[in-house]
Amino acid sequence: ENKTYLIEQKDTKSEEETRRFKNWANIESCTPDEVHYPKNEEEIAKIIKECYSKGHLVKVFGTGHSPNDAAMTKTTSHTRTHMIDLKIHYNHLISIKNKQITVESGATLNMVNGWLEKANLALPSLGSISEQTIGGIMATATHGTGIQFGNFCSIVESFRMIDGKGNIIRVKKNDTLFNGLICSLGAVGVMTEITLNVVDAFKIHAKQKPMSYGDLMKRLQP
Repeated sequence: ENKTYLIEQKDTKSEEETRRFKNWANIESCTPDEVHYPKNEEEIAKIIKECYSKGHLVKVFGTGHSPNDAAMTKTTSHTRTHMIDLKIHYNHLISIKNKQITVESGATLNMVNGWLEKANLALPSLGSISEQTIGGIMATATHGTGIQFGNFCSIVESFRMIDGKGNIIRVKKNDTLFNGLICSLGAVGVMTEITLNVVDAFKIHAKQKPMSYGDLMKRLQP
């Protein structure tokens, strides 16, 4: 069987342990035949094209914060399984301009927050943690706090994606494919670059106090 420097046969027990992937809650795990750490979009496309040509299964994962098995490969007896880890090498800032930031999908929220802070900008809403990758929060429609804010997909202006055959496509807001691809749970391809609409930096003053359920519901009424 032909081999490439991206996809190599590995069968030792110690290597099997290094290939084992667990989610953050340690309730789901899998051991793919290969784990890849691409450094650029061309390498990602090459991996997917080779897997497609051989009928191999491939999944991409971020930091594993999803509490289900969406990112896991399924063990089969008739085909090899692969996982792509983008957060190690594919995690760079591409540009910040006109209140938009473009990043590689392996960058984490924490990294994006740092880049935006230096430019006196911010994401409009955040959740309680910032370890997730940008690609991961888009694929799962992760959300922040505030009834007036949408999930993270709602601030996406455009993105680049590699489909299941290794083709690179660019999708912009209001394109026909946008809503079908933006929150795909990793089922239709690998997001590679994402452009987000951001806002001026701001500070939040929080007030916390106990409240009855009835009072809470009254306050939530539009």
